[in-house]
Amino acid sequence: MTRSRPFGRKWKSLPRLIFKKHWGLAVQRCDATGYYGPSVYLDEGGKKVNASPEFYWELEAKRLAKGFTPTEKRVVAPASKRQSETDDAGDDSKSQLTADVDVKDFLAALREGRIKPENSEKAKEQHKTARDRIAKADDKPEEFASEFADYHRGALAYRLGDWDEARKVWEELLNRPAEERHYRTVWAAFMLGRVALKTGSAEAVQWFQRTRDLAKDGFADSLGLAADSYGWEGRSEWKQNHPDKAAKLFLTQLALGDESAIVSLKALIPDREPIEGMLNYGPEPDEREKWSEEQNKVDDQRPLLA
Repeated sequence: MTRSRPFGRKWKSLPRLIFKKHWGLAVQRCDATGYYGPSVYLDEGGKKVNASPEFYWELEAKRLAKGFTPTEKRVVAPASKRQSETDDAGDDSKSQLTADVDVKDFLAALREGRIKPENSEKAKEQHKTARDRIAKADDKPEEFASEFADYHRGALAYRLGDWDEARKVWEELLNRPAEERHYRTVWAAFMLGRVALKTGSAEAVQWFQRTRDLAKDGFADSLGLAADSYGWEGRSEWKQNHPDKAAKLFLTQLALGDESAIVSLKALIPDREPIEGMLNYGPEPDEREKWSEEQNKVDDQRPLLA
Protein backbone atom coordinates (compact mmCIF):
# COMPACT_ATOMS: atom_id res chain seq x y z
CA MET A 1 0.00 0.00 0.00
CA THR A 2 1.32 3.42 -0.96
CA ARG A 3 2.23 5.62 1.95
CA SER A 4 1.70 9.37 1.91
CA ARG A 5 2.99 12.18 4.09
CA PRO A 6 0.19 13.79 6.06
CA PHE A 7 -1.06 17.28 5.39
CA GLY A 8 -0.75 20.24 7.75
CA ARG A 9 -2.94 20.80 10.79
CA LYS A 10 -6.40 22.22 10.02
CA TRP A 11 -5.98 22.24 6.24
CA LYS A 12 -8.14 19.17 5.69
CA SER A 13 -9.84 20.59 2.61
CA LEU A 14 -6.86 20.32 0.26
CA PRO A 15 -6.93 16.52 -0.22
CA ARG A 16 -10.58 16.68 -1.17
CA LEU A 17 -9.95 19.74 -3.33
CA ILE A 18 -6.97 18.31 -5.21
CA PHE A 19 -7.25 14.52 -5.19
CA LYS A 20 -10.96 14.14 -5.90
CA LYS A 21 -11.55 17.17 -8.12
CA HIS A 22 -8.46 17.35 -10.28
CA TRP A 23 -7.02 13.86 -10.56
CA GLY A 24 -10.19 11.96 -9.92
CA LEU A 25 -8.59 9.79 -7.25
CA ALA A 26 -10.98 8.26 -4.75
CA VAL A 27 -8.58 7.76 -1.85
CA GLN A 28 -9.96 5.03 0.41
CA ARG A 29 -7.06 4.51 2.79
CA CYS A 30 -3.51 5.80 3.08
CA ASP A 31 -1.12 5.02 5.94
CA ALA A 32 0.21 7.96 7.92
CA THR A 33 3.81 8.39 9.04
CA GLY A 34 4.96 8.25 12.65
CA TYR A 35 3.65 6.27 15.58
CA TYR A 36 1.33 8.93 17.01
CA GLY A 37 -2.23 9.79 16.18
CA PRO A 38 -4.51 7.92 13.78
CA SER A 39 -2.96 5.13 11.72
CA VAL A 40 -4.49 6.57 8.54
CA TYR A 41 -5.32 10.12 7.47
CA LEU A 42 -6.66 10.15 3.92
CA ASP A 43 -9.57 7.76 4.33
CA GLU A 44 -13.13 9.10 4.45
CA GLY A 45 -12.28 12.00 2.18
CA GLY A 46 -9.44 13.24 4.37
CA LYS A 47 -11.58 14.04 7.42
CA LYS A 48 -8.75 13.20 9.84
CA VAL A 49 -6.13 15.33 8.14
CA ASN A 50 -6.44 18.09 10.73
CA ALA A 51 -4.75 15.76 13.22
CA SER A 52 -1.49 15.57 11.27
CA PRO A 53 1.70 17.54 12.04
CA GLU A 54 1.69 21.05 10.60
CA PHE A 55 5.29 21.00 9.42
CA TYR A 56 4.47 18.46 6.71
CA TRP A 57 2.38 21.00 4.82
CA GLU A 58 5.23 22.37 2.72
CA LEU A 59 6.51 18.91 1.84
CA GLU A 60 3.08 17.73 0.78
CA ALA A 61 2.34 20.86 -1.26
CA LYS A 62 5.64 20.48 -3.11
CA ARG A 63 4.92 16.81 -3.75
CA LEU A 64 1.56 17.69 -5.29
CA ALA A 65 3.19 20.43 -7.41
CA LYS A 66 5.37 17.81 -9.12
CA GLY A 67 2.31 16.82 -11.11
CA PHE A 68 2.34 20.19 -12.89
CA THR A 69 4.84 20.91 -15.68
CA PRO A 70 4.50 24.52 -16.95
CA THR A 71 6.85 25.61 -19.73
CA GLU A 72 7.19 29.23 -18.60
CA LYS A 73 10.32 30.48 -16.84
CA ARG A 74 10.50 32.76 -13.82
CA VAL A 75 12.71 35.82 -13.54
CA VAL A 76 13.65 36.48 -9.93
CA ALA A 77 14.80 39.80 -8.51
CA PRO A 78 17.70 39.72 -6.04
CA ALA A 79 16.44 38.75 -2.57
CA SER A 80 12.89 38.63 -3.87
CA LYS A 81 10.37 36.06 -5.15
CA ARG A 82 8.48 38.36 -7.48
CA GLN A 83 9.31 41.57 -9.28
CA SER A 84 8.11 44.64 -11.17
CA GLU A 85 6.77 48.03 -10.26
CA THR A 86 3.39 46.37 -10.20
CA ASP A 87 3.93 44.95 -6.72
CA ASP A 88 2.14 46.93 -4.05
CA ALA A 89 4.77 46.22 -1.40
CA GLY A 90 7.23 48.57 -3.10
CA ASP A 91 10.25 46.30 -2.67
CA ASP A 92 13.32 48.22 -3.84
CA SER A 93 14.89 45.17 -5.49
CA LYS A 94 11.77 44.57 -7.57
CA SER A 95 11.50 48.18 -8.66
CA GLN A 96 15.19 48.30 -9.51
CA LEU A 97 14.98 45.13 -11.61
CA THR A 98 12.01 46.55 -13.50
CA ALA A 99 13.86 49.80 -14.15
CA ASP A 100 16.97 47.94 -15.33
CA VAL A 101 14.99 45.66 -17.64
CA ASP A 102 12.99 48.60 -18.98
CA VAL A 103 16.18 50.40 -19.99
CA LYS A 104 17.67 47.23 -21.45
CA ASP A 105 14.57 46.60 -23.56
CA PHE A 106 14.53 50.20 -24.77
CA LEU A 107 18.15 49.97 -25.89
CA ALA A 108 17.42 46.69 -27.65
CA ALA A 109 14.47 48.26 -29.47
CA LEU A 110 16.72 51.10 -30.66
CA ARG A 111 19.42 48.67 -31.77
CA GLU A 112 16.94 46.49 -33.64
CA GLY A 113 15.25 49.45 -35.31
CA ARG A 114 11.86 48.73 -33.73
CA ILE A 115 11.69 52.38 -32.63
CA LYS A 116 13.29 55.21 -34.61
CA PRO A 117 13.47 58.54 -32.76
CA GLU A 118 15.14 61.46 -34.56
CA ASN A 119 17.55 61.87 -31.66
CA SER A 120 18.45 58.55 -30.01
CA GLU A 121 20.44 60.10 -27.17
CA LYS A 122 17.61 62.45 -26.27
CA ALA A 123 15.14 59.57 -26.42
CA LYS A 124 17.31 57.53 -24.04
CA GLU A 125 17.44 60.40 -21.57
CA GLN A 126 13.69 60.94 -21.77
CA HIS A 127 13.11 57.23 -21.19
CA LYS A 128 15.33 57.17 -18.11
CA THR A 129 13.69 60.30 -16.70
CA ALA A 130 10.23 58.81 -17.23
CA ARG A 131 11.22 55.67 -15.36
CA ASP A 132 12.58 57.71 -12.46
CA ARG A 133 9.37 59.75 -12.30
CA ILE A 134 7.23 56.59 -12.24
CA ALA A 135 9.22 55.24 -9.29
CA LYS A 136 8.42 58.45 -7.41
CA ALA A 137 4.80 58.60 -8.64
CA ASP A 138 5.63 62.01 -10.09
CA ASP A 139 4.39 63.74 -13.25
CA LYS A 140 5.58 61.99 -16.39
CA PRO A 141 7.78 64.14 -18.67
CA GLU A 142 7.63 64.40 -22.43
CA GLU A 143 8.81 61.22 -24.09
CA PHE A 144 9.38 59.88 -27.61
CA ALA A 145 6.09 58.29 -28.77
CA SER A 146 6.40 54.50 -28.64
CA GLU A 147 5.16 51.39 -26.87
CA PHE A 148 7.52 52.30 -24.02
CA ALA A 149 5.99 55.76 -23.58
CA ASP A 150 2.51 54.23 -23.68
CA TYR A 151 3.44 51.72 -21.02
CA HIS A 152 4.96 54.43 -18.83
CA ARG A 153 1.77 56.49 -18.95
CA GLY A 154 -0.23 53.49 -17.82
CA ALA A 155 2.28 52.61 -15.12
CA LEU A 156 2.15 56.12 -13.67
CA ALA A 157 -1.67 56.09 -13.66
CA TYR A 158 -1.56 52.72 -11.89
CA ARG A 159 0.85 54.07 -9.30
CA LEU A 160 -1.52 56.96 -8.67
CA GLY A 161 -4.51 54.63 -8.29
CA ASP A 162 -6.26 55.82 -11.47
CA TRP A 163 -7.39 52.39 -12.67
CA ASP A 164 -9.60 53.69 -15.49
CA GLU A 165 -6.78 55.73 -17.00
CA ALA A 166 -4.30 52.87 -16.65
CA ARG A 167 -6.71 50.49 -18.36
CA LYS A 168 -7.40 52.94 -21.18
CA VAL A 169 -3.70 53.55 -21.87
CA TRP A 170 -2.69 49.87 -21.85
CA GLU A 171 -5.61 48.90 -24.09
CA GLU A 172 -4.47 51.61 -26.52
CA LEU A 173 -0.98 50.13 -26.41
CA LEU A 174 -2.38 46.72 -27.38
CA ASN A 175 -4.23 48.34 -30.29
CA ARG A 176 -0.93 49.33 -31.88
CA PRO A 177 0.15 47.18 -34.86
CA ALA A 178 1.94 44.07 -33.60
CA GLU A 179 5.29 45.22 -35.00
CA GLU A 180 5.10 48.39 -32.89
CA ARG A 181 4.63 46.66 -29.51
CA HIS A 182 7.10 43.77 -29.37
CA TYR A 183 8.50 44.69 -25.95
CA ARG A 184 5.49 45.89 -23.98
CA THR A 185 2.59 43.72 -25.15
CA VAL A 186 3.09 41.09 -22.43
CA TRP A 187 3.62 43.77 -19.78
CA ALA A 188 0.41 45.59 -20.77
CA ALA A 189 -1.69 42.41 -20.80
CA PHE A 190 -0.37 41.38 -17.39
CA MET A 191 -1.11 44.81 -15.93
CA LEU A 192 -4.61 44.82 -17.38
CA GLY A 193 -5.09 41.67 -15.35
CA ARG A 194 -3.83 43.49 -12.26
CA VAL A 195 -6.23 46.38 -12.91
CA ALA A 196 -9.11 43.92 -13.27
CA LEU A 197 -8.15 42.42 -9.91
CA LYS A 198 -8.06 45.86 -8.31
CA THR A 199 -11.56 46.62 -9.58
CA GLY A 200 -12.99 43.19 -8.80
CA SER A 201 -13.54 42.23 -12.42
CA ALA A 202 -13.65 38.57 -13.48
CA GLU A 203 -11.82 39.64 -16.64
CA ALA A 204 -8.57 39.29 -14.69
CA VAL A 205 -8.55 35.57 -15.45
CA GLN A 206 -8.71 36.16 -19.20
CA TRP A 207 -5.99 38.80 -19.09
CA PHE A 208 -3.56 36.55 -17.21
CA GLN A 209 -4.27 33.71 -19.62
CA ARG A 210 -3.72 36.10 -22.52
CA THR A 211 -0.41 37.16 -20.97
CA ARG A 212 0.85 33.59 -21.37
CA ASP A 213 -0.57 33.27 -24.87
CA LEU A 214 1.11 36.48 -26.02
CA ALA A 215 4.46 35.35 -24.61
CA LYS A 216 4.08 32.07 -26.53
CA ASP A 217 3.33 34.11 -29.65
CA GLY A 218 6.81 35.61 -29.44
CA PHE A 219 6.27 38.95 -27.72
CA ALA A 220 9.08 39.78 -25.31
CA ASP A 221 8.65 38.64 -21.71
CA SER A 222 11.78 40.03 -20.11
CA LEU A 223 10.31 40.01 -16.57
CA GLY A 224 8.92 36.47 -16.67
CA LEU A 225 5.37 37.75 -16.32
CA ALA A 226 3.92 34.71 -18.09
CA ALA A 227 5.21 32.61 -15.19
CA ASP A 228 4.00 35.15 -12.61
CA SER A 229 0.54 35.16 -14.18
CA TYR A 230 -0.35 31.74 -12.72
CA GLY A 231 -0.31 33.03 -9.15
CA TRP A 232 -2.24 36.16 -10.03
CA GLU A 233 -4.82 34.20 -11.99
CA GLY A 234 -5.11 31.90 -8.98
CA ARG A 235 -5.81 34.92 -6.79
CA SER A 236 -8.56 36.04 -9.18
CA GLU A 237 -10.20 32.61 -9.17
CA TRP A 238 -9.92 32.55 -5.39
CA LYS A 239 -11.69 35.89 -5.07
CA GLN A 240 -14.46 34.55 -7.32
CA ASN A 241 -14.93 31.60 -4.95
CA HIS A 242 -13.44 29.05 -7.35
CA PRO A 243 -11.06 27.21 -4.98
CA ASP A 244 -10.70 24.20 -7.27
CA LYS A 245 -9.35 26.34 -10.10
CA ALA A 246 -7.24 28.46 -7.76
CA ALA A 247 -5.60 25.37 -6.25
CA LYS A 248 -4.38 24.15 -9.66
CA LEU A 249 -2.99 27.57 -10.50
CA PHE A 250 -1.18 27.91 -7.16
CA LEU A 251 0.30 24.43 -7.57
CA THR A 252 1.50 25.43 -11.06
CA GLN A 253 3.02 28.56 -9.53
CA LEU A 254 4.79 26.37 -6.99
CA ALA A 255 6.00 24.04 -9.75
CA LEU A 256 7.70 27.07 -11.30
CA GLY A 257 9.68 27.54 -8.09
CA ASP A 258 7.65 30.34 -6.50
CA GLU A 259 7.29 29.17 -2.91
CA SER A 260 4.95 32.01 -2.00
CA ALA A 261 2.33 29.68 -3.51
CA ILE A 262 2.60 27.57 -0.34
CA VAL A 263 1.20 30.48 1.67
CA SER A 264 -1.55 31.00 -0.93
CA LEU A 265 -2.54 27.35 -0.71
CA LYS A 266 -2.77 27.56 3.06
CA ALA A 267 -4.91 30.68 2.92
CA LEU A 268 -7.10 29.14 0.21
CA ILE A 269 -8.49 26.48 2.54
CA PRO A 270 -11.81 27.86 3.83
CA ASP A 271 -11.84 26.12 7.23
CA ARG A 272 -8.40 27.44 8.21
CA GLU A 273 -8.22 30.00 10.99
CA PRO A 274 -6.69 33.25 9.62
CA ILE A 275 -2.95 33.54 10.17
CA GLU A 276 -1.31 36.93 10.65
CA GLY A 277 0.11 38.24 7.40
CA MET A 278 -1.93 35.90 5.18
CA LEU A 279 -4.88 36.85 3.03
CA ASN A 280 -8.04 34.95 3.84
CA TYR A 281 -11.36 35.61 2.18
CA GLY A 282 -13.37 33.49 4.61
CA PRO A 283 -15.21 34.85 7.67
CA GLU A 284 -13.05 36.28 10.46
CA PRO A 285 -13.01 34.53 13.87
CA ASP A 286 -14.85 37.40 15.60
CA GLU A 287 -17.56 37.17 12.94
CA ARG A 288 -17.88 33.42 13.44
CA GLU A 289 -18.29 33.91 17.19
CA LYS A 290 -21.50 35.86 16.55
CA TRP A 291 -23.01 33.13 14.38
CA SER A 292 -25.94 31.08 15.60
CA GLU A 293 -25.70 27.31 15.94
CA GLU A 294 -27.68 26.96 12.73
CA GLN A 295 -25.29 29.28 10.81
CA ASN A 296 -22.29 27.26 11.96
CA LYS A 297 -24.01 24.04 10.95
CA VAL A 298 -24.79 25.35 7.47
CA ASP A 299 -21.23 26.63 7.01
CA ASP A 300 -19.71 23.32 8.11
CA GLN A 301 -21.86 21.43 5.60
CA ARG A 302 -21.42 23.74 2.62
CA PRO A 303 -19.71 22.27 -0.48
CA LEU A 304 -15.98 22.84 -0.74
CA LEU A 305 -16.15 23.43 -4.49
CA ALA A 306 -18.13 26.26 -6.00
